[in-house]
Amino acid sequence: MRILVITNAYPTDKNISAAPFVKNQVDSIRKINTTIQLDVCFNPIFKLIKNPVYKKSLFWKILKYLLFNLVFLRYFFKKYDLVHAHQCFYPGLLGYLYKLLHKVPLVITSHGGDIDGMANISKIVYFLEKRIFHKCDKIITVSSYYKEKLSRQFYVDQSAIDVISCGTNLKTFRTYKNKRDQKIEMLLDVNKFHLLFVGTLIERKDPMIFLKALKEINGPKVCGVIIGEGPLLQKLKQYSFKHKLNILFKEFMPQEALVKWMQSVDLFVFPSKREPFGLVGVEALASGTPVIASKVGGKIDYIINNYNGLFFKAGCLSDLICKLKLLFKDKDLYNQLCKNSVRSVKSFSAENQAKKIIKIYSHLSLK
Repeated sequence: MRILVITNAYPTDKNISAAPFVKNQVDSIRKINTTIQLDVCFNPIFKLIKNPVYKKSLFWKILKYLLFNLVFLRYFFKKYDLVHAHQCFYPGLLGYLYKLLHKVPLVITSHGGDIDGMANISKIVYFLEKRIFHKCDKIITVSSYYKEKLSRQFYVDQSAIDVISCGTNLKTFRTYKNKRDQKIEMLLDVNKFHLLFVGTLIERKDPMIFLKALKEINGPKVCGVIIGEGPLLQKLKQYSFKHKLNILFKEFMPQEALVKWMQSVDLFVFPSKREPFGLVGVEALASGTPVIASKVGGKIDYIINNYNGLFFKAGCLSDLICKLKLLFKDKDLYNQLCKNSVRSVKSFSAENQAKKIIKIYSHLSLK
């Protein structure tokens, strides 16, 4: 079976953090079923420049779409048995054109951005997305929250939508040592309580509330770590310097390096205002680190309040501080969250999710 995977972003040497979840799914499918041949078509701009998503001018928008279309032409006249597009717009539009010409099944995985963002750009984009959702052969969303939202926003029957996250490589994100030994290996102070934020430094991810909370609980026994890049980086560094926060800033890194930070810290803080799924939260739990998260989007599919983490109201600094102080004081609760973290996300392995995708491919290929 030959399958064309179309995705806007894909990890490259210049952009290692560009949709690694798509690559993880592709790699898992290839590993599980060697009879499936997957070709990946993605925007080559991710090979050419660093962080192209932050370039918003008309010139860059035209260049991005032009490059994507030119690369897609290389695949457009090849024969595939099925097309799998990650995001309805713009990859889904290209997949729909391929479907019309070659009469093959089209699978759309919505990661949320096409529902929350692209559909609101204009009525034309919304119309195109609605048509593609109704004309494709299978719709996948990465969380139950976005299944309901897609159904409501685009008038799609929920029975036509499957919930399948891209999954996490649990062989990479797992606990090898206890926190103390891991901190020693990472040259971290074993007597300090470390809080970690990982993500793109944009407003939607709300990294500023992480720093504000750190400011309120700042002390000799608390340290913060931010791993990420984005337009808010300098603002965050200035705020940190101004308030003399005990914090480390790190650039995005390969998952093999990221996991060591996940294993070393005491708590993962996940404050995003909107989150389709949030695999980074699963990765933290799989590494043995409990999560304090804003209660939005797909996080509710895997974070269980008072079991493997705690929820706080999105954007509410006082609630976040309250939950942090609770874990500082209640060691029994904290230890219980740590104990439950790994076992709570075993079903979200990349292999389990890939098997679900393969079943969809097999079913559609027989039609």
